[in-house]
Amino acid sequence: MSTIGDYFNIKGGKRLPKGSSLSETPTKHAYIRVTDFKKNGLKSKGIKYISPEVHQQIHKYTINSNSVYLSIAGTIGIAGIIPEEEAVN
Repeated sequence: MSTIGDYFNIKGGKRLPKGSSLSETPTKHAYIRVTDFKKNGLKSKGIKYISPEVHQQIHKYTINSNSVYLSIAGTIGIAGIIPEEEAVN
């Protein structure tokens, strides 16, 4: 018997630090929410962004191309892999 942690580096989701907010103005750092997931990719509209300062605070929770995601809050069970052409940092 094995667990998912035997095969993957598990990262939990991270909420924004208190007092921080999301922006619709693009930066180098997209903030991916469960509402942005679609099967094996991300929705192309409605992506929100965070500042470099907020990114530095939560950088251990980032995902990128070829990361596997699985939603465990809100809509549970949405899973996929972020293709390289849709990668955001």
